[in-house]
Amino acid sequence: MELSYIYFATYYTDGYGWQNFKQAKQWYLDRANEYTEMEAKNYFEMDATIKIGESKNLDGRKYTVDTPIDLYVEFEGTHADRLFIEAYVRSMYDANCNMEHRGNDHFRCMNVNTLKGARNKFFTYVAMAFETLQSINGRQYEWSCKSM
Repeated sequence: MELSYIYFATYYTDGYGWQNFKQAKQWYLDRANEYTEMEAKNYFEMDATIKIGESKNLDGRKYTVDTPIDLYVEFEGTHADRLFIEAYVRSMYDANCNMEHRGNDHFRCMNVNTLKGARNKFFTYVAMAFETLQSINGRQYEWSCKSM
């Protein structure tokens, strides 16, 4: 067993240092001479992506992942435990018709409410994954929810 993490990160593909949707949307709207308002809205929404990941070294992961980590869960577990929890959470997001699965562990959110909902449901989905994992292997897990 080792200290393990499952994390939720938010990524804006253009990398202009946006910290939230409001900043990203404003960036596009400020460029009205370059984009119509509809184009700005569409580009902005295309840029909003989340990443679900697992790691045994969150401090190191903060500097190697392409997304700022917002939320994470810390627990004692194995690599297989981390992979199970991560896959469970990803499958829950994959079922959302307002999220587009991209690559292995990224999801594009179609609008602001989808991103907020995904963020709000992260800990709930992790709890459901732990409940399922506990019923599979009969082991009790202690875990804690944290935010950056």
